[in-house]
Amino acid sequence: MPSAEVDKAVEMALQAWSSAVPLSFVRVNAGEADIMISFETGGFNLFTVAAHEFGHALGLAHSTDPSALMYPTYKYQHPYGFHLPKDDVKGIQALYGPRKTFLGKPTMPHAPPQSPSNPDLCDSSSSFDAVTMLGKELLLFRDRIFWRRQVHVMAGIRPSTITSSFPQLMSNVDAAYEVADRGTAYFFKGPHYWITRGFQMQGPPRTIYDFGFPRYVQRIDAAVYLKDVQKTLFFVGDEYYSYDERKRKMEKDYPKNTEEEFSGVNGQIDAAVELNGYIYFFSGPKAYKYDTEKEDVVSVLKSSSWIGC
Repeated sequence: MPSAEVDKAVEMALQAWSSAVPLSFVRVNAGEADIMISFETGGFNLFTVAAHEFGHALGLAHSTDPSALMYPTYKYQHPYGFHLPKDDVKGIQALYGPRKTFLGKPTMPHAPPQSPSNPDLCDSSSSFDAVTMLGKELLLFRDRIFWRRQVHVMAGIRPSTITSSFPQLMSNVDAAYEVADRGTAYFFKGPHYWITRGFQMQGPPRTIYDFGFPRYVQRIDAAVYLKDVQKTLFFVGDEYYSYDERKRKMEKDYPKNTEEEFSGVNGQIDAAVELNGYIYFFSGPKAYKYDTEKEDVVSVLKSSSWIGC
């Protein structure tokens, strides 16, 4: 295929998704991008295959609707005048929200990728999207980047892009937690989650409804695994759920109100992690150190202090 045809097919495949959600795709010719494209030979239609694979790259699993672009078997789609089927629109908007204004003909701007060593990383008003242990390291996620650090050592903390270590997650992780005894960690984004062993993804994304959430829950704000009781707390808005990891079952009588149950923790929970018997709740610029025995907050830190700011 001539390179101009390839470029056009890729552009139209991305346009199919960006017409439905507030995402703009920028082509980069060097360095690491959020979506890296490799090519294989076959007799298939490039637009159809590319649009389907970009759906996976954006976080969608296969659909059970035969009319959907994300249906697992190949069906030729004519690129010109193509509109994303309803099931795909519903799936992608659950992850990214709807696009406010309809896109006519989107452009593919050419711009250098943003450097992860952005100067406002120490913005003291920022919180983290997710915080979890992974092996012996603490991982702190914000937007497209994450920091790795030893729990007791602040030296050598450097941001990296999420795509460089977790290409399937792309960016903006909602919540994460690790069950160290199992050697597995769980990463949440929209109505999906991924399982990893260390930095290795274990299979395609799954749906959060596996855990027993009601269907109106579309995303998780924070998750924390409590080692002693072997339960995971999931925070959604101003409420939280308790999941029994031994029985692999959501506990009854949930959700409960977060502020009522965790005295002294104010505001929406953005991220949470258990360290040395304390739960650290991240809410906006503050990190609350919560003592589970005293059932109270024992100190309040600046969120940004966790990455040496």
